[in-house]
Amino acid sequence: MTRMKNSHTYRNPKYFFSLLPGIVVIFGNLMGGWWGISNFIFSIGILALIEWFAPEVRSNESSSNTLIPNIVLILHVVIQILAFSSIFYSIYFHQFSFWQLYWAAISVGIHSGSSSIVVAHEMIHRKNRTWKWLGKFLLFTAGNVYFFIEHLRVHHKWVGTDKDPASAKYNESLYHFYIRTTWGQFSHSLKIETERLKSENSFPYGPKNYVIQNLLLLIILCLTLFYNLGTTALAAFVIQAIVANFLLE
Repeated sequence: MTRMKNSHTYRNPKYFFSLLPGIVVIFGNLMGGWWGISNFIFSIGILALIEWFAPEVRSNESSSNTLIPNIVLILHVVIQILAFSSIFYSIYFHQFSFWQLYWAAISVGIHSGSSSIVVAHEMIHRKNRTWKWLGKFLLFTAGNVYFFIEHLRVHHKWVGTDKDPASAKYNESLYHFYIRTTWGQFSHSLKIETERLKSENSFPYGPKNYVIQNLLLLIILCLTLFYNLGTTALAAFVIQAIVANFLLE
């Protein structure tokens, strides 16, 4: 019993390591210049080497104490906000050249895809509305307007079948799958939401439709970025969203 308690005590704090990519993103963006590529090197290079050479952890022990894991989840939301704020801050003060900004946006996208969407997945599976809202928010920052609907109401029910656009087909290339699944999940989620609202005798294409609501908010966000920071900020957001959702798939 003592050994198990100690194992749980030491395991939970390790989740704080998951915050490192976001911290690297913020640091790189605030430094500007080629520092913006930092998370690309850290997550794709350094972390990959660590995964390759570090001993595998086979323990599946769990703890009933969820305080630290929950704190880590909330910190992921904070760091995602700071990651976006930092890149737009540096754009405002012209701290990136064209190619530097391109790689900085990719670095942010890697964080959005490998960290924020993963955390969002945990949050949307919870019953508490606050956790679900935070999960939706993280998905929104990654430009994803369909995962909340599609994943919970289609993927879990039809995974591995032709009815699930998120399941890859035999011998399908990664890039073909990315295009097919993105359109398939979007169209499915839109159809599901319109059918839900029709059954409730509500207007199916109004703001109560989750997909349309988030599309409108994305348009507002993009217009705001374009108006205040120009095409560079808009392009950075779009690039990071493409990278994030590519990593998701």
